[in-house]
Amino acid sequence: MTASIAFKRKPILLLRHPVPTVVSQLKAFPDASHHAAAHTVPDQLFNERHVQHLEMINRLAPGLERQLALWCVNNLSTLRHPRHGRDWIVVYYEDLLLNPAASLERISAAWGVQPDAWIDHARRDRSSATDFMRDRLSDPAAQAAKWMQRIDPAQAARLQGILDHFGIDEYSLASASPKAAAIQ
Repeated sequence: MTASIAFKRKPILLLRHPVPTVVSQLKAFPDASHHAAAHTVPDQLFNERHVQHLEMINRLAPGLERQLALWCVNNLSTLRHPRHGRDWIVVYYEDLLLNPAASLERISAAWGVQPDAWIDHARRDRSSATDFMRDRLSDPAAQAAKWMQRIDPAQAARLQGILDHFGIDEYSLASASPKAAAIQ
């Protein structure tokens, strides 16, 4: 799609580690369909990815494990797209959190704009702008890795198995940050 649209500036794809992304979704939508006994293939265009992985998805426990598989199903084609990182700017949430100035400078360089005006407004003293659960940590690195404390080793192994099944190697359960090779 990006090849057919003449963007004035490259769009930004903001990626966050899939496990805290899914944990956040589960918290935000506790009564949603991700607790259903079985995943059903959405009635939409381009649903082949759901059909292809339906049996595997339905073998997983509802909640975190199944939603992680769905994250993989829905993001794999973008992550493996031949123009990934060329037609759009990939920004990793963890990099933005830990070093906002460098992330914003990289965006401004790709856009050909002077970053000074908006980099000065980057909040370097807060790990998050929201704190709905009243559990925000002041240290950005600790905030980014907080989810790792809440997953036991057996579940971490199952979640890593899901990432491995889909070939998602940008992230692992051993680190809150994307693997260095994934960073553009």
